[in-house]
Amino acid sequence: MLSKQSIIVALVGLNLLLLTAVLMVGYTPPAALAQEATPSAGSDIIVMAAQVEIGNDVTYVLDTRNQLLHAFRTPFPHMDNDPVFVTYVGSRDLSRDFKKEVRR
Repeated sequence: MLSKQSIIVALVGLNLLLLTAVLMVGYTPPAALAQEATPSAGSDIIVMAAQVEIGNDVTYVLDTRNQLLHAFRTPFPHMDNDPVFVTYVGSRDLSRDFKKEVRR
């Protein structure tokens, strides 16, 4: 017959296994929301958003015509009832940043 200690260890292991199963089935990762990869005809802008921290989001605007990436961010922290102010962080020139070097 099994000892009292081995029964407790087996029950704790079973509980951990059940907890893992519940977490794996019940957890859904946050949805990634963005526009389609290829902009539609006449559209030169792609907008992407990401949560940097709790209550602190960043929005990226990709200008495909001029190959510029702009970043906008909400100030942190802000209260739930306060209006959200969006601040311009800066931009990157992607044609310059990803310029191919000519090898000789």
